[in-house]
Amino acid sequence: MLKKVADYCVTNGLICENDNIVAGISGGADSMCLLFLLHQMRSQFHLNLSVVHVNHKIRTEACEDAAYVEKMCKKWEIPYYLYEVNVPDYAALHHLSEEEAGRKLRYQAFEEVLQKHFGGVGKIAVAHNQNDRAETVLFHLFRGTGIKGLSGINNMRDNIIRPIMCLNRSEIEEFLKNNDIVFCIDKTNAEDTYTRNRIRNHILTYASENITPRAVEHVNEAAKLLEETQQLLERLSDRLYDQYVGVQDDGAVRIDCECLKEEPLLIRYMIMKCVGVVANTGKDITSRHISDIYRLMKNQTGRQIKLPYGIIARKEYGFLFLSKGKGNGQESLPQLEIVIEKSDLQETVKYLPDGTEVVFKVFDREKSFTIDQKTYTKCFDYDKIIKSLVIRYRNQGDYLIVDKRGSKKSLKQYLINEKIPAHERDTMPILAEEDHVLWVMGMRISEYYKITDDTKNILQVQIRGGAKDGRNS
Repeated sequence: MLKKVADYCVTNGLICENDNIVAGISGGADSMCLLFLLHQMRSQFHLNLSVVHVNHKIRTEACEDAAYVEKMCKKWEIPYYLYEVNVPDYAALHHLSEEEAGRKLRYQAFEEVLQKHFGGVGKIAVAHNQNDRAETVLFHLFRGTGIKGLSGINNMRDNIIRPIMCLNRSEIEEFLKNNDIVFCIDKTNAEDTYTRNRIRNHILTYASENITPRAVEHVNEAAKLLEETQQLLERLSDRLYDQYVGVQDDGAVRIDCECLKEEPLLIRYMIMKCVGVVANTGKDITSRHISDIYRLMKNQTGRQIKLPYGIIARKEYGFLFLSKGKGNGQESLPQLEIVIEKSDLQETVKYLPDGTEVVFKVFDREKSFTIDQKTYTKCFDYDKIIKSLVIRYRNQGDYLIVDKRGSKKSLKQYLINEKIPAHERDTMPILAEEDHVLWVMGMRISEYYKITDDTKNILQVQIRGGAKDGRNS
C-alpha cells in the first residue's frame, strides 16, 4: 500500500522532496490512513509534516476525536494544531449550509497553519479517496453539471493535494485493520442528513452490491477521462480567448462575436473563462448562465441579461460585454462640465479628467491660415458661435446639423448609426453650444459650424495627449 500511494504521488506530482505539508486529520478512517502513510513517507521524501485537527462543535464526541489525533501525533512526533470553530453559528451568520461552513472553516485553518509555520510555502493534504470522487460525480450529475463537474474531485487543485485518491474505502479499511490503526467513527456519516450521505449509503452501496463490485473504480476511471477531456477543451478554448477576447481598462471583458463561427462547445468554455475573469470566481456560474450568454451573443444589439455577482452581459454592435454593475445593473453616469466663455476662446487650454489637453485658438481667415482638419484637430466658423461653449458628456436633446440644408439629427441617433456601444456613449466628450453639438470629439463636427467662403474668423480646437494628439493624428 505504501509503495502504491508513494508511486501515485510521484507520478502525479503531488509530493516532492523536502515538501512542507499540512495534513487535515479528522481522526476518521480515511484521514488516519493518510496520516499513517504520510508519517511513513516522511523519511523517504524528507517531508516537513504538520497536522491540523478542526473541532466543528457539532458532535458531543468531537473532543474525543481531537484527543485521539493529538495522541497519535505525539506518538509519531508530528506537530499538532487544534482549531475549535462553531460551525452552526458560522453557517447561520453567513447563510451557508453546515456542510459548506465546515469546509470553509477547515481550509481557513489549514491555510493559517501553512502561513504561520511554513511562510505560506507548501501543500495542504486532505484524505479524499475514490469513493469521495464517485459520490461527487453522482452528486453533480444529479444536480446538473458540465464536463468539469463530472470529473469530480481532482487529485490536486492549487496547493491542495489528495495523496490517497488512488485508494477506495475498502482498501483503506483493510489497510488500517492490517496495521492495527484505530480510527474514530463519525456517526453522522451513517445518517441521511446530507445528500452526499444518501448517495454513499444507498446509491453507491447498491451499485457495488448489485451491479458490479468495481462500481466505484469504474466511476473514477470515467471521471479521470472527463478530467483529461476538460483540460483539452480548456487549452483549445484558451486559443479562442486570446483571439477574440479583450479586457478593457474598466475591467469589463469584450468578446468579438466573430467567434460564433467557431465550435460552439469551445465558445462556451471561452465564455466561462470570461465570466470567471469578471467575477473572480467560477462558483455559482451554471451551464444555464453560459447558455444564456451564448444566446445573447446571437441576439440583436441592445439586449442585456443579469448574472450572479452583479455582472451585466450586453450585446452591442458585434461585441458582447461582461462587466460588473452595482447590484441592480444600473451604474451612475459620469459627470463632466468645462465651460469656456466666448471671450476665452481666443487662446486657452482646458483639461479633461484624464489629463488630455484641449487647446482653443482663434485666427483671422485673411492671414493665410491653413485649415487643418485632422481627427483630433478641427476648425469652426468662430462668428457663428453666440454663447459660451461647454465640454461635457451627452444630454437628452443634443443634436447636430448633418447637411447643408440644415437637417437635424439627434446625437443619440448619430452615435447609434456610428455603432458606438451604449456604455461608451455616456463617456464620449462633446463640444457644444447649449444643445447644439459642434463636435463629437474624435468624430464629426456639425455642418452648421463648418468654415465657408464667408468665414472671417476661425476657431481651431485641438486635442493633445497620448493617442488623442492632434499634432500626429
